[in-house]
Amino acid sequence: MMLNPALRAEQRGRILELLERASKLEERDAEAARQAPDADVEDADLEETARLLDVDVGDLLSYSEIVDGEEFAESEDPEIRNTYQKIITLNTAQKAILAMKGGREERMILIRDTNKVVALAVLKNGRITEQEVESIARMRNVSDEVLRLVGSNREWTKNYPVILSLINNPRTPQRISSNFITRLTNRDLKNLYMSRDIPELIRRMARRTHDTRTQPQSGKLRKK
Repeated sequence: MMLNPALRAEQRGRILELLERASKLEERDAEAARQAPDADVEDADLEETARLLDVDVGDLLSYSEIVDGEEFAESEDPEIRNTYQKIITLNTAQKAILAMKGGREERMILIRDTNKVVALAVLKNGRITEQEVESIARMRNVSDEVLRLVGSNREWTKNYPVILSLINNPRTPQRISSNFITRLTNRDLKNLYMSRDIPELIRRMARRTHDTRTQPQSGKLRKK
């Protein structure tokens, strides 16, 4: 079961109802679905989904595509291929609901959706693990908004590998990365300021922090 702790029981029930309907429609093209005779009913569901996700209806109608989806389409794992083929038949609203409800395979695919509503819904999935969050923090094909939200979560950023992954990801907003510089070990600081993939501001901060820790302060030297 899904479980975004922020949702009330009736909201979860409504999402499950919408998911059941989505599974029946998954083989239909999203455009054909909007033009079907029961379009008024589907529009009502779209508005309800937007309300539950706390987004504008327009966001659920925005362009949605899985970045580098061919990786999943050509995966050696048949479960990954089948999951991807299922996902690409869904419209944006259905993807967003699946992101909050789905399993690990769905989460790892949908986090790379170009529509931020879909991608961010993955982070609301109650079953997401710290290992998945660490993996997401390393990804360079997710939106910077995803990385910003990961870096703003106090529970996830208690995990050192998560903050290290964020800082070493050049897509992470610098305002987020800069918050964690002082938490790095000296070895990781050195690796950071020597990396050419990292923004110059972050490299300078890492170098300054490393030097402050490792170089003796003249005022504290004992006179001989």
